[in-house]
Amino acid sequence: MYYDTAMSVRLAHYTNSIVYRRMMHILSRLGDGHMYMIIGILIMAFDSRSATVIIPAGLMAFGMEIMGQMLIKHVTKRPRPYVRHETIHLMVAPPDKYSFPSGHTAAAFCFALLIASSYSHLAPLLYVFASLVAISRIANGVHYPSDVVAGMVLGLISAKTGLAFTV
Repeated sequence: MYYDTAMSVRLAHYTNSIVYRRMMHILSRLGDGHMYMIIGILIMAFDSRSATVIIPAGLMAFGMEIMGQMLIKHVTKRPRPYVRHETIHLMVAPPDKYSFPSGHTAAAFCFALLIASSYSHLAPLLYVFASLVAISRIANGVHYPSDVVAGMVLGLISAKTGLAFTV
């Protein structure tokens, strides 16, 4: 727990830089989910072979991810870092009240694995993107590092499960 808080506070102290704040805000917004839907539509339009795997797997995986993170949040009821620590300033509006696990991170890693399953050459870029979304959630004061690690695990398990049932 100490390291969770220490890392959250450390990342929050970089918020004095306008460039850093803006970059973290943009990365966090990219993880909202709209981009995932747009990319899914583009795959359906331009690569019907990959779409027959990615779209059904994605529907199942994102459904599992959303239900899983909502259930875990309801059970754990962990307050967000900006609520518990006055030195952490909120940089983006949180989508809900609780912190554990990070839904944005879960969705980003779920998306990364789903897309990488058909476009393996993009895997490094996809996982860097997902990791940056995770870091942005900590930097924006809405999650602890353990929240994003749990989100990553949830997203990867959801994507693996979705792919296993559709392949």
